[in-house]
Amino acid sequence: MDHGAALYGSLFRRWLYPFRGVATRYLPNYLVWHRFLTMCDRAGTSDTEANNLLIACTFP
Repeated sequence: MDHGAALYGSLFRRWLYPFRGVATRYLPNYLVWHRFLTMCDRAGTSDTEANNLLIACTFP
């Protein structure tokens, strides 16, 4: 495994820790959520804007 994948895995596990007991079948949903938040952070999107985007994408 390359260092980038190991780093991402470490960051994901740290972010996932407070959710404790995530079922394996829901893990892809958490991966997408984490990636979305990471991309928003890199783009400089505020928390409020990210929340509004997430709501717009998940609730038609």
